[in-house]
Amino acid sequence: MNELLKEIYKSLKNINLTRSGNHFSTEWLGRSSRHYSWVLATDHLPALDMMLGLYVRLNKQADKLKVDGDNKNIELLDDITKRLWADLIDESVRKRPHTLRVKSDHSHTIE
Repeated sequence: MNELLKEIYKSLKNINLTRSGNHFSTEWLGRSSRHYSWVLATDHLPALDMMLGLYVRLNKQADKLKVDGDNKNIELLDDITKRLWADLIDESVRKRPHTLRVKSDHSHTIE
């Protein structure tokens, strides 16, 4: 899913819908400004809720482009959203590694 995330960022940058990784993180991923760079640097699997939010935002943007008659970019966003949806379906049923979290009382929780 990281490769698709990179492609989405590049595509949005190419059509001037994002201007930087920081902007992409906050406006498209709904996370902190450094989140996209953190995902890339750590090769961490993107959170499914974040990717679902990205999917919704991409669809909303595609709807705006339809109103504007921007067919070239509509096709690009439609392709991206179809691929993202397919990845979301695959990832939602794939077993992900458990996260070990340390509570403030130093006990451990496996999620």
